[in-house]
Amino acid sequence: MIGIIDYNFGNVSALCSTLNELDLNYKIISEPNDMENISHIIMPGVGSFDNVIQNLVSSGLSAYLCQRKDLKVLGICIGMHILGDRSEEGIMPGLGILPGTVVKLENKLRTPHLGWNSVKLPITSKLFQNVDLDDGFYFLHNYMFLSENKGNDIAFTNYGQTIVSAVSDGRIYGVQFHPEKSGVNGKTLIKNFSEL
Repeated sequence: MIGIIDYNFGNVSALCSTLNELDLNYKIISEPNDMENISHIIMPGVGSFDNVIQNLVSSGLSAYLCQRKDLKVLGICIGMHILGDRSEEGIMPGLGILPGTVVKLENKLRTPHLGWNSVKLPITSKLFQNVDLDDGFYFLHNYMFLSENKGNDIAFTNYGQTIVSAVSDGRIYGVQFHPEKSGVNGKTLIKNFSEL
């Protein structure tokens, strides 16, 4: 069973729609009591860094997620950023599940990085199995994740600079793009995650 974390910001309807199309069982998670029978967690790409962290702390999910060592986690955009240690977007500490820092995009191209972009995958990853890397994914972000351990970086995208578009550390995954807005590639990636 997949759990989708609800931060109480925006909505998770696009992600739920994708999971419905894939006929995957899921449940919206607002507090630790919702986590029964959950094996996979998706942290959606909705909200700002401090607001998301504050919501996770007040709901008790922050401590719970850090304690559950068996969960497979997929963080999307801000959901990826909060897995790290800190962000230039806010002042609160991140979850520290995936060591790294989030920094603002700084290049000559317009920000946010908005729209479709290709992805390069220097190493094989089950998360990207059967994905068309040239077609790529849909991006919308002003900040990017810098891993403390560069060995965790599994995919890259160019947008005036090299952007880490996916990270992995064992059971933990983060993607900078939005698979729920990325058509066939996004559905394939989410299906791959559900089968890990």
